[in-house]
Amino acid sequence: MVTARLTLQPILKTAERFGLLIPISVGLQNRSHSTGRALKCSPLRPDRAARAASGCTTEQFLCLGGELVSAPGNALELETVTETEEYLDILDESGAVIGRELRSRCHENPELRHRAVHVFVRNSRGEIFLQKRAITKLIQPGKWDTSVGGHLQVGESYEAAAARELLEELGLRLQDLGGFSALSKRHEYVWRSSVETEHICTYEINWDGPFQLQEAEIEEGRFWSETKLLRSLGRGLLTPNLEEELRLLGICNSGLGPRD
Repeated sequence: MVTARLTLQPILKTAERFGLLIPISVGLQNRSHSTGRALKCSPLRPDRAARAASGCTTEQFLCLGGELVSAPGNALELETVTETEEYLDILDESGAVIGRELRSRCHENPELRHRAVHVFVRNSRGEIFLQKRAITKLIQPGKWDTSVGGHLQVGESYEAAAARELLEELGLRLQDLGGFSALSKRHEYVWRSSVETEHICTYEINWDGPFQLQEAEIEEGRFWSETKLLRSLGRGLLTPNLEEELRLLGICNSGLGPRD
């Protein structure tokens, strides 16, 4: 199969030259064309879903920005990424980036190590803000979790990811809170479960509110006292990862470990 990448920099005049219509939406269905070759179209960046011209030949595909990178096959196949899919950096045991893979595949294979960031938000009383994961989440739905958490985009730093997730999930602009200096790094660790392995960096920030919760991801959110957190351990209310975080923060003596 010939693997091809579409850089998403086609000039409309090139498309017009071949009388092609360039789809603007993502999630294009796989198509087969008798071009004598096979092309797999995949994004170069996680925020750029693959787009291809309908009915284009190999030569037309290349003119639109495609790049051939492997051996020939027998059909043109366009692999696209949906709006909710993305690529993640894959790491070796030392944390060095060695490749990239689709997020969905990272969530079904613990050997595909990838990066994530967590941020705890504390108020002036020392309470910790937690978010309740939406019931639609694939992993640990309906359970209470860290204030903010998310995967790093390809090539993104932990600090940049923390700022992005604070804005996306809680509506907090880091620059309004003092910039990166407002982030206090607490720890780094590797979290492994039966479905995934994450290299996690955890930060803490001070804020009393208000918050603007991301409705699609978060069912509700509120501040918890350390006493209430301790009483909730082992009752199935908190994600196993959160319980481990509480151990690392020194709030409880022992984590319960991964539980799916």
